[in-house]
Amino acid sequence: MNGIVALARLEARRSFRTPVAFAVMGLFLLVHGTYFVSLMENYTSSSMTAIASGQTPDRLNLIDLVLQPLASADTFLLLLLLPGISMRLLSEEWRSRTSELLLSLPLSEAEVVWGKFLGAALLLTALLLLGLLAPLSAAFFGTVEWWTVLAQWLGLFFFGLAGLAVGLFYSSITGSQILAYGLTVVTLFGSWLLGWWGRALDGTAGAVVSWMSMATHFNPSSLGILRLSDLVFFVGVILGGLHLAAGVLQSRRWRKAR
Repeated sequence: MNGIVALARLEARRSFRTPVAFAVMGLFLLVHGTYFVSLMENYTSSSMTAIASGQTPDRLNLIDLVLQPLASADTFLLLLLLPGISMRLLSEEWRSRTSELLLSLPLSEAEVVWGKFLGAALLLTALLLLGLLAPLSAAFFGTVEWWTVLAQWLGLFFFGLAGLAVGLFYSSITGSQILAYGLTVVTLFGSWLLGWWGRALDGTAGAVVSWMSMATHFNPSSLGILRLSDLVFFVGVILGGLHLAAGVLQSRRWRKAR
């Protein structure tokens, strides 16, 4: 456990010092903030129109008009940004030929993978904490249901962790960060599109295809509903991605020992 924590700290320090990390965080804040302002303008305009017409804007609330659309948009944004975080986790080790030093550490393959993963997870956490500026700002304009905000944040967090695990696996199989990024984007978007495809199918086939979509398991949390089945799905993706990455590391260590 101490080795995992030490590696996670090292990876987090390395991540926060790279231009990619600042680019990811800057792009997230720019797009997230711009869309939030647009949604708030629409909300205030609708409220003023309702008041001017002598109606009480009972049906206008920040969750439905602002925070829920914003959370859904954030998942789409993360599909592009998460691969930027994960692409270098192991690919850089293979490219810079520091993999021999990494594999010589007194850590198992699983511990190396978990250390890398947790280091990236710290960057994801910082990213999503910055995203909380939106509901905090929205609270000045109306009532915010903080339980719904918490559910949305946790949904995004588990969604992000699953994306990082997928990206870490692809980062483990190639020394090209660009290739790792591309494979991760294709896989995450493919999973996202399965939700749309599943809705177009009928019966059991549609239900199965929809279940395989990460979007299907995030959508309830965007509405403030945390379901155990959805969290179990994301945990399964995380463990599966990390297990595959550990298997790749084990194969490389065996080839080195021969």
